[in-house]
Amino acid sequence: MSCRGYFTCKNCGFSYMDVNYYFCFKDDTGLIEKYESLFSTVNYSDGSIIRGRVIQHYCRSCDKVVSVYQTGLGSSLFSRESTIDFLREFIPKKRERLLKTSVLLNSFVDMVKSDAGLIELNDFLKEHDDELYYKVDLDDFLGEKPFESMDFHIRDYIKEEALIDFDNRTFSRSELYNWSNKDLNRFPSYNLDRLHSRDLDLKSLYGDISNHLSEISAKDLNRDELYSEVSSYFDYISYDLKFMEREIPCINYYGDEFNVTLDGEEVDCEVCPECGEEFYIVSPQSPCPKCGKKEIDYHRVFFD
Repeated sequence: MSCRGYFTCKNCGFSYMDVNYYFCFKDDTGLIEKYESLFSTVNYSDGSIIRGRVIQHYCRSCDKVVSVYQTGLGSSLFSRESTIDFLREFIPKKRERLLKTSVLLNSFVDMVKSDAGLIELNDFLKEHDDELYYKVDLDDFLGEKPFESMDFHIRDYIKEEALIDFDNRTFSRSELYNWSNKDLNRFPSYNLDRLHSRDLDLKSLYGDISNHLSEISAKDLNRDELYSEVSSYFDYISYDLKFMEREIPCINYYGDEFNVTLDGEEVDCEVCPECGEEFYIVSPQSPCPKCGKKEIDYHRVFFD
């Protein structure tokens, strides 16, 4: 369970959300990821090379949230200087990945709408796998699994009917492959593993498989579910990017009496690194930073 605090001005509609964020480096995304403090035993930062908390302040002058990524000795595998350099490099990368993902997913949707073949769609996703923040698995949306209708047998691609001698008898490979296990058990000295890739016409096999998959187009996908899934990714991306537009990130190392901007500048902990103004305390007792009236309502929301 997690808790968020919502401040809303009843006069002008100003809103501010207070969340207890922590951060860590996630190997699966290769990014610095924020997560909310949960009332549970789950620790999302286990095994992370760097972790810490995110302290948020509101800047009335900029109308933005200043997010201070605070970490230090015991929470990072790096030295102080390397920790700061690491965060300066990686904090912006999530925004870059989200922007790239939105462009790629838009191209992917256009391909699906144009009835691109399954191989083309798969190749696109595979080519851009490292760039996509949200992954798409086409198998989840196939109405008919692509290999169910394939009727290929390996014996059809043997290059030649080479003869095999054992137990003083001669057989062709195709004869042996047509035998049942009961028949083969009569000749224990024969090993089916003797068939190697050099004995097969791999070019023809690959061509037949490719042609089969090419016939499976976007019309064989559950497009409603696919579009719904991709649309949800666009919603998540839009939400995150919208917040990032109103966020000013900076870094604090435990013990330092200053914050460090992503440009490497040292600034006082009590002021906004963008405009230099002191942070504004948003509370029901304080005037609204927008209209100046004391009509701020506060409520908390608990959720799983």
